[in-house]
Amino acid sequence: MFDEIKRELSSLKLLTILLTFAVGIYLLQFLLEFLRNFSDIILILVFGWLVSFILEPFVDIFTNYLKIPRVISTALVFILAAVLLILTFAVNLVTVLILSFYLVIDKQNINRRIFALSPKKYHDSIRFVQKIVDQSFASFVRIQALWGVIGGIITWIVLTIFGVNFAASTSIMAGILTAVPVIGPIIGVIPPLFVALIDKPNEALIIFLIIFIIQQFIFNVFGPKLIGKAFNINPIVVILSLLIGIKIAGATGAVFAIPVISIVLIVSREFYKDYKEDEA
Repeated sequence: MFDEIKRELSSLKLLTILLTFAVGIYLLQFLLEFLRNFSDIILILVFGWLVSFILEPFVDIFTNYLKIPRVISTALVFILAAVLLILTFAVNLVTVLILSFYLVIDKQNINRRIFALSPKKYHDSIRFVQKIVDQSFASFVRIQALWGVIGGIITWIVLTIFGVNFAASTSIMAGILTAVPVIGPIIGVIPPLFVALIDKPNEALIIFLIIFIIQQFIFNVFGPKLIGKAFNINPIVVILSLLIGIKIAGATGAVFAIPVISIVLIVSREFYKDYKEDEA
C-alpha cells in the first residue's frame, strides 16, 4: 500500500514538474512576445545607458580637473562626442568622394587591366555586364531625381494654394530631400511643415497631411510601376526587392536592392539566352 502511495506521489511530483516546466515555457514566450512590442524602446534605453556608461568617466574628468558644474561638463562632453561623430561622417564622405574621383579618372586603366587578366572569350560578356551596371545605376539616379522634382512641385503647389510664404525656396529644399533614396518621401515633408508652422500655424497640420498623402500615394502606387519600367523588371519584383533589401541590410539594402536585382536579372536572362543558343 505504501509503495503504491509512493508511486502515485512520484507520478504526481513528475506531473507537477512537467506542468511547471510547460507553464514556464508559455510564460517565457508570452514575456518575449510582450518585450518584442517594445524592442525599439528597449534598444534606445540600452544604447542610451551604454553611451552614458562610456562618457561618464570623461564627465568626471572635466568636472574634477576644470572645476566646473557637472551639468556644464556633461554638456561639453556630449557636444564633443557629437562633433566627433560628425567629423567621422565627414571624413568617410570625403574618402568616398576621393575614391569616386579616382575611379572616374582611372576607369580606362581599370578596364584595360580587367580585360588583360581575363580570357579573351569572356571580353564581350564583361563589356555587356559593365553596360548593364552603368545603365541600371544611371536609371536609379534618374528615378531619384524625378522623385525630387515631383516632391518639389507638389510642395510648391500646396504651399502656393494655402498662401504660405517662401513657397519656392521651401519647395527646392523639399525636392532635394525627397530625392534621398528610401527616406526621401518622409523627410521631404519636413521643410514645408516647418515653414507652415511658422507662417500658418493653424493650417500647418492640414498642409502637412495633404503633401504627405499625395506624395505617398504617387510614390507607392505609381512608383513601383515607374521603377519597373525604368529597370525593365516587374513592379512586383520591385516591391519584393525592396523588402528583401531591407531585411538583409536595412536602409542600405533598400537603396541598392533594385539596381542590383535589375543587374542580376538582366545578366542572368542574357546568359541563359546565350546558353540556349549554344545548345541549339
